[in-house]
Amino acid sequence: MHATPAIPLLSTEALWSRYVQSPQPFEAAFPAHPERFLITRLEAVAPWMKLPAHPHRREVTELLFLTRGRLLRGADGRAISLGPGEAHILLAGQISSVDFISADIAGYYCHFSLETILQLYHKEHMVQELLLLGAHMKTGGLRLHPQTEAAAEAIFGRLLAAYRPQPDLRLIDAYLVTLCYELRRCLPAVVPERRQPRAEVLADDFKNLIINYISEFHPLAFYAGQLGVSPNHLNKAVRQATGKSASEQGWQFWKTTWKVLIACLIPFGTFYIDYAMLRKLEGGQPE
Repeated sequence: MHATPAIPLLSTEALWSRYVQSPQPFEAAFPAHPERFLITRLEAVAPWMKLPAHPHRREVTELLFLTRGRLLRGADGRAISLGPGEAHILLAGQISSVDFISADIAGYYCHFSLETILQLYHKEHMVQELLLLGAHMKTGGLRLHPQTEAAAEAIFGRLLAAYRPQPDLRLIDAYLVTLCYELRRCLPAVVPERRQPRAEVLADDFKNLIINYISEFHPLAFYAGQLGVSPNHLNKAVRQATGKSASEQGWQFWKTTWKVLIACLIPFGTFYIDYAMLRKLEGGQPE
């Protein structure tokens, strides 16, 4: 039985050495400290790439943005197909691969390390935005709105200008957080969960309490005390939620619950019939 090969953790230089056949040496291709931050045009690197780039991990977060062409990459084993006007984020530590790049590719590749993020003035915002964006792009790229697409292209251009000849961290900080905000605008709208009104919550808790003390129907003050409210407050809340007072609603619910129990359990011969209980069920609400 063959062991599964380990997924290598590759530095930028190791990745360049394996998959880029550029006549330009790695040291001359980028400014100092390319492991901390790097940005380049896809069309400048793509002609020299040896594909496929097999699965590997990076210690940097990678950001792709296409303005032309097609690119097929892997993200934690999922195939991600990107086209013009689409962006994709791969967080540090995820499994990455590149399977196909079209000859007409154009756009931007950018990566940055956690060390760089922690040096930013907006580091808390950056971490929050990256986690949110990364979670939404686990299974596919993000299609940008036309207005955001134009803004993203302009921001990437400014990032590139702030990167050469020597990175200006203050400008990179401002552009990165702005870019994340622009991308977030294109995330699918999330329908907020309906918050259950307080009266409905209290009415549901009241029913649950009746079930917990099903052996006897107690005075309203007992249930109110268990719920930490006054009998008057409980009455108002249950009436608001159900249209009936707590006493009336509770009594009806208690009777119905018992009848269901009897109907379910008597056929199995496991229920002792308390005839006093049956008389209560047939009688009226206790005072």
